[in-house]
Amino acid sequence: DVIELTVSGESGGHVTLKDGNVDITDTVTSVTDNGNNTYTVVTHSLADGTHNFSATITDDAGNVSSASVLSGVVIDTVAPTVAITSVGNSGVITENETNTYHTITGTAEPNRAVDLSFPTDDDPMVNHVVTVTADGSGDWSYTLNNADMIAIGQGAARSVTATQLDVAGNLGSSTTQSFSMYTETRIAANGTVDESQLDRKSTRLNSSHLVISYAVFCLKK
Repeated sequence: DVIELTVSGESGGHVTLKDGNVDITDTVTSVTDNGNNTYTVVTHSLADGTHNFSATITDDAGNVSSASVLSGVVIDTVAPTVAITSVGNSGVITENETNTYHTITGTAEPNRAVDLSFPTDDDPMVNHVVTVTADGSGDWSYTLNNADMIAIGQGAARSVTATQLDVAGNLGSSTTQSFSMYTETRIAANGTVDESQLDRKSTRLNSSHLVISYAVFCLKK
């Protein structure tokens, strides 16, 4: 929130700095005459918002230069507000015969990217990260695909955190949301099994997937 400005003009003069129509010369942190017809001006701490600077130089004879103008300088020190509003069906990523509940929704600063980070099943210290963009109202949603669910893994104690970096470089983060995931094992035509996709529910068969459940029986003689 402190700006360093370079002002061009005759050395040996007096720099006057305005922010809009307000003279802020007496509040600047420092003015340095660089001796090469430029000055370095360091402002005081500026409030968040848009600032329009203009600078003039007055020489020893009282002549005032034309203004040097720098408009539209935005100060933004506030991190964006990021929130996760829903995960699947009341905190469970799951599916049934008619519906899938694989979507995560939330809010953030409009029209900017949001990163979703999930600790992975193989190593919770490593995150699986996907990116979605908030719309013009700040709403976003992401639907987990099969690859995402394999990386995240099945069962309880799964979690997700949403983060967003604004244009000024401020990082906002949501509260970490815990959820459970119970989705189906999928067997491809080549026989590949996504082993982390084990379903706790019943077996069903359709044209595109085979879901296998099995039991072990002990026979006594």
